[in-house]
Amino acid sequence: MKKGERHLAKSCPILHAQRAERAAKFGKSGGSSTTAGTDKGDGKSAEKIFELFFSDLEVVELKKQKKLLRDIEKLEKLPKLDKLQVEKLGRKQSIMNSSVMRKEAAGYKVRGGNGGGGGRGGSKPTQPQSISIHASWK
Repeated sequence: MKKGERHLAKSCPILHAQRAERAAKFGKSGGSSTTAGTDKGDGKSAEKIFELFFSDLEVVELKKQKKLLRDIEKLEKLPKLDKLQVEKLGRKQSIMNSSVMRKEAAGYKVRGGNGGGGGRGGSKPTQPQSISIHASWK
């Protein structure tokens, strides 16, 4: 490369080497999850601790799977089951082997906070808006 000539980050040999080093150190992770790093705080080490989080779509799927498992646990306690209930019991192993359940077992977390786009309930009640009435409207 000539002096003063620009190059893109994709083709930068220094950045490429750094990416390869990080990939070798942490291993390549597949999936759509995100990570957040925090310093250990001892000041001596630049090592970071990473937390693994579910994506928004994975959170929805995780909630569905957990609900199904709760239903299955209730069914397991019943003395008699009908045909559909027996089929539901048969799905337990496939639910336990689903990707979101394996990620939960591996330590993935649901991201906390106020965001996440409203669902039913569980959110803060909104404050009533004050309405000002113009003097000519009275």
